Amino acid sequence: MGALIDVVEAAVKVAWVDAYSDYRRSLPQQVAGAEELLRTRGAMRRRSDPGMAIEIKPGDGEGWHLLRTYGAWSIHMELELNGPGRPTATCHDCGLSITADLTEAEAACLAAKLPAGATLHRLAAPPPHRQGGHWLGRVSGGED
Repeated sequence: MGALIDVVEAAVKVAWVDAYSDYRRSLPQQVAGAEELLRTRGAMRRRSDPGMAIEIKPGDGEGWHLLRTYGAWSIHMELELNGPGRPTATCHDCGLSITADLTEAEAACLAAKLPAGATLHRLAAPPPHRQGGHWLGRVSGGED
């Protein structure tokens, strides 16, 4: 997840993260702390579930740090890059599946940053809203 954030960070308009993890009992201390801080932020919104869809904007230094610390451990994270209302990068199930709408240059940069065993796949059928020249792909943990 960190590699994807590195590649698209300058283009992110807003991010949302769920402060829940499938690995709750084995989170590193720093990640568990970030989860608690995210839930505190979520509680300030006064919604029924303080841990879901916590909004973070790139100009929020502490929030952005929490996102980078916790994002790969979250059950769901979205990054909006290309306009309101349409997330163009998503991370599901604690990083098991990452899907992003990228330019060719961004895809090449991401592929170069991936750890050993992770692969980047171009999806065969991009959605109709895709802009020309963009690359929609999926990162997986080494299983084809």
